[in-house]
Amino acid sequence: MDFHSSTRDVAPVRVANCTWTFARDDRRLEIYRGISDEGPELILLGDEAPQIARFDNLAALVIFQSDMEKLLLRTGWRLISFSPERRVTRDRRRIPRLGADRRRWWTDANFAEGPK
Repeated sequence: MDFHSSTRDVAPVRVANCTWTFARDDRRLEIYRGISDEGPELILLGDEAPQIARFDNLAALVIFQSDMEKLLLRTGWRLISFSPERRVTRDRRRIPRLGADRRRWWTDANFAEGPK
């Protein structure tokens, strides 16, 4: 499949080899995005033979992938994983909290009143 550029505007995207994994019932679908010698491509891995979609440019790939993900989510698929991990800091969910309230008083709408 060859997909060509679109007139829709797309913000610039930094390309990396990335994989999105979706699941529905006992089925899985992996969407792999990367750059080959022929240019940007998506590789779809599921129950059938792998499908490769090549694009003239990254903007066209991003539009196609975004539309595909919306369709998957609307039809009962759910995103179960993404790789590679892109967080650059420690996972804050593992840091112990001080007290029971997880909200910070300085982000509260009543900030002028100070901590309670």
